[in-house]
Formats: sequence, C-alpha cells, structure tokens
Amino acid sequence: MRQKIKDAYFWAADLPMLVYVVFAAVCAVSIYLVIFLPAKTIDFSYAGGNCIEKFTLFPTIHETVDDDYFEVTHGEYKQLGSIPIFSSETCVSPKQAPKPGTSTVASAPWGGFFAQKNFAVEVPGLPQANLSVFKKPIPTKKTIKIPLSQTDNLHEYEIVVDDKATECTPTSSAVVCDVSTLSLDQGAEYDYKLLRGFSGQKVRVSEGELETLPAIAVIGSSVSEGQIIYDKPANFTVETDKELHAAEAYLMQVDGDEETAVKGSLTYKDTKAIITPSEELTRNSDYIIRLVEAESLDGSSLAEPYQVRFTLSGGPAVASVSASTIKVGSNETIILTFDQELSDDVALSDLISFSGGTATINKKNATQATVKLRSLPKCQQFTITVKPGIVSKYGIAATEDWSFTGRTTCHSVSTIGSTRQGRSILSYSFGNSGPVTMFVGGLHGNESSSRKILDLWVNELEANPSRYSGKRVVIVPNVNADGLAAGTRNNSANVDLNRNFPTADWQADTESKNGILKGAGGTEPLSEPAAQALASYVEKMNPRLLLSFHAVGGVVIGDVGNISETYAATYAKLAGYRNTTGQSSQSTFNYNVTGSFEEWTVDNKGIPSMIVELTSYSSANFAGHKSALWAMLD
Repeated sequence: MRQKIKDAYFWAADLPMLVYVVFAAVCAVSIYLVIFLPAKTIDFSYAGGNCIEKFTLFPTIHETVDDDYFEVTHGEYKQLGSIPIFSSETCVSPKQAPKPGTSTVASAPWGGFFAQKNFAVEVPGLPQANLSVFKKPIPTKKTIKIPLSQTDNLHEYEIVVDDKATECTPTSSAVVCDVSTLSLDQGAEYDYKLLRGFSGQKVRVSEGELETLPAIAVIGSSVSEGQIIYDKPANFTVETDKELHAAEAYLMQVDGDEETAVKGSLTYKDTKAIITPSEELTRNSDYIIRLVEAESLDGSSLAEPYQVRFTLSGGPAVASVSASTIKVGSNETIILTFDQELSDDVALSDLISFSGGTATINKKNATQATVKLRSLPKCQQFTITVKPGIVSKYGIAATEDWSFTGRTTCHSVSTIGSTRQGRSILSYSFGNSGPVTMFVGGLHGNESSSRKILDLWVNELEANPSRYSGKRVVIVPNVNADGLAAGTRNNSANVDLNRNFPTADWQADTESKNGILKGAGGTEPLSEPAAQALASYVEKMNPRLLLSFHAVGGVVIGDVGNISETYAATYAKLAGYRNTTGQSSQSTFNYNVTGSFEEWTVDNKGIPSMIVELTSYSSANFAGHKSALWAMLD
C-alpha cells in the first residue's frame, strides 16, 4: 500500500501545472454550484417569523436582488469587534400583499450575480375568517372575536359600518375588534364590511348584515318614582330584564340642588342590582337611586342611565282632615287621617289637644283619630293640635307639631214655608243682633242665576263673619223651588209669584213681553203658598233694606225717596249696571208690572227695597257683584 501511494505521488508530481489549475477550477465551480445554485425553501407564515438557518459570510454586504415581492434580511450576527463576520439566520419579509404560491427571491453581495443565493418562498392560502359571530346579535360596547383559519400578524383587519371603521387586533388564530368605536345603537340592524389590508391597500374579505343586542331594560325597582317610604328598608334594588355581569349604581341623598352619595355596597343577584347602605338613612329626606351603567352577561348595556326619586318619611303626620275650615257642625266628628300606621301603643289623648270648646279624642283605626265636638256655639273658632312624639308602627317618631284651625257654622237655617209641591223654602240667617238686611232670589224658576248668586253670597258671609259684626243678614235664595226644578218661570200652578202680592194694582191677568197672561197673577193675592210664606217672613224680619234678584235686564232699581235709592246707585256703580231708579216698569221692561213682591214691600210695608236684574239667566258672575253686596251692609 505504501508503494502505491508513493507511486501516485510521483505520478502527480510529474503532471504539468495547467492540469493543476484546471483541476482546482473544476473543484471551485463544483463547490460554488453546490452552495449557491439550489434554491433554499422558506415556508412562509402569516404569523411572522419567516426565517431559516443559513450561514452567510459578511452579511452586511448582501442585498436583495431586484424583487418586487420580498425582501431578504439576515440576523443572528457573529461579530469581530464591531464588524459582522457572518450570520446564521436568513429571513424574508413581503413588500406587498403576498400571493399564495411559490415566489423566488435572491440575495447576493452588493445585489450582484456572484455568490447569489436563491430562496423559494412557499406562500400558503390566505387566512379565512369565520363569520359565525355575526349570525347572532353582537354587543355594542365590547370587543368581538373573529376566528381565522391561521394566525395573521401580517395583515391589517377592520370592520366598517356606515363609513365608520374600527381596527382589529390580531391574536392567536383570530382578530379582536372593538365595536364600541362604531357608536352602534342597541337593538338595531346594520350593513357591515370586513376589510383586510397591507401597507394601506385594502380588500374586502366579506360583507353582510349584523344585528346588535337589545339594550338592558329596567323592569322594576323596590321603590317607585315619588314614593314616600315609611319603614326602614335594609336595601334597595333595581331589576332588569337580563342577568347582570357588572353595574355602576349609587344611592344619593338630595338636599335642594346638592347630592351626597350614601356609603354602602353594590351587589348583583341574577337580574337585580342591590344597593345596601352601610349607615342609617336620614328621615324626612329625599333620595335618588341612580343606575349609571349596567352590563349583562350577553354584553348588552343600558340604553341610558336610570334613576328613581323617593322620600324617606319622618314620623306620622296628618295627611288630611275631614272638616273644612268653616261651616263645621257644632257636634261634628272630625277625622284626622295620618300618612302612615300608628304604633299600637300610642296614647292619642296625650298627644292631640283641642282648644275653643269641648271635644273627645279617640283612635279610630291604625291610621285615623277622631275629634268629636261637643255642642260648640255657632261661629265658634277652635284649634286641634298634634304634638311631636307620635310614633309609627316602625318606631319612627314625629318631630314637628301640626295644627288645624276651624270654625263652626256661622249661620242658622230655617224653613219659612213650603211650595205647592211640598218643597221647603229655606232661609239662611247670619248674626245674632242688629238691623236686618234681606236678600231674596228665585221668585222666577227660570232665573237660576238669582239663586246661584245668593248661594255664593251665603258662602262669602260664612267665610268672613267679622265683616258683619253687630248686624244681621237674612237670605232666601230659592222662593220658587217648584219652578226651578221644572225650569219654568211660574210655579206648578202656572202663577207668577212676583205678580201674586197684595198691591193696589194686583190683577189676575198680567202683562209680559209676550202679551197678556191669563191667571198668571193667581186667583187672588197671596193665593200661592210660597208667596204667603215669603210675605209672612218679611213681615217678621222687617228688614232695614231688602234686595230682590231677577234676570236678565242688567239694571238696578231702587225706591225714590228712601235709602234704597242711594243703595241702588251704589250697587249699580260697583256692579257696572244701569240704574233705572225712578223710571216706570213700562219704560224699563216695556210692559206694566202688577202685584210685584218689591212694590208690596215698599208701598204696603214701608220696607226700602231694590231690584237687581242680573245679565244672565244661568250665570251668577259673583266676582262682579261681591263688592256691591258687601256695600249693602254698610
């Protein structure tokens, strides 16, 4: 063997130099072709990290050979001092959106031909989006996740709705999109587009319709708007139509324009948000439950904040009184109704007092007390006082007193007679002594305004007893009760009561604007029970001044030569009526009046009298007459 090696050596030594040169060149070319000619495969991934292990000498001088699709870079440098000697990693990155398939890219020193290394980039199919998320309603204030067939950190994704776009963030095999930036309404439908982009160039991946989840609706609360709460609630709840995942809610104490948050905790149970105060709430105060935000398990939220205002009561307070401040009966039972149930142990006789007479105080039921008046005088003022300390069934005591001042009825009512059909003729009398001023109405049944104005005059006198102190006022508002009930001028016997009085000119047949009325004056003077009763009562009262009300002339007529002349002028001026005192009935009414009540009082009884002809058969216009009526008492 040694000899063979020795022989080969001497043979090679005898070869010409050219042979050596050619051999070296062949070897060098072979090595070059083996190293640089085959294309190295790179499996491209949209997730990134598109690198392979590849030794490259002096990597910083290598450049990508002109290519429109990919860029070749090197990494994992080994340096001598600050000079990179070689790299162990070669990477490719796309210059434009990669197309599925095989792309070849090369790298060489200074981008030339020598030592050029080729790479075959195998690009897989584009990631496919799973759009099942849009097949059901989506939340408007959360992110949605769109699954991809492979992780894609290369492209930019966005959802576009109504020219508004939201960018999506890549995650493992999906993109996450924040739809809250789209400002979508809850419970609505929209057209959408899913776009994929690279370096600003966007293409549509898909399009379709999406529906948003309906908003959370508040369906109830432990308190209602404006409610007054009398017990001591441990917590407050707001109930929604969906199970809650999160919420922001407060209990606020309200004092005028200021609100103060009440310390406490907020919990959720199924569909309810529960606020539990950690401190005792102030009584006699206003509060607001405010649900600012809520999120359900499905991702929907409140359409708008919800709030409800309520009041936390104090102790028991009187809510109503059965009596009015005037016209209280002398033996009336007054019922005080409290705003809440009272304690069973409350002693009302110690906490409710009565002044202005005698009364008995008792508890009627859980919310009411009675004050029974005991024969109080006419027009007697009295006061009921409820002192602090009354306790409710929940143990809450009243801290303020309460009082009610009323007055017993100032007038007395008497029946002065009856009509043909048996209806009572009533008289209302005010004052205990002094000269009498008398007011009469309703002589004609179709003139209901005359009764109405005197009924209102009764109420006015009842409310102001101090204005007629030392005087008497008598009112007979409805003489012809039968005619008023039937709506006729005459009574049930077709007699005009104001033509049935024993004057010197009485006639059975009377004149009217419609001509002669047979028998309207009655069969004889005072043939009618109502006329008899009125005449007898006037004689008994013997008033200093008498006013008789009719309709619809709009005039006031007094008697010439006595006080009624002056009073008629005053009344006409204050009421805005014409004063026709001194004129004949013919000139005033265009027909002659006989057997009238007013003429009888003046001529037969010497009582100063005046007629007030109202301007309406039915409307009283009491406000226009009030000052004139009061003037008649002066």
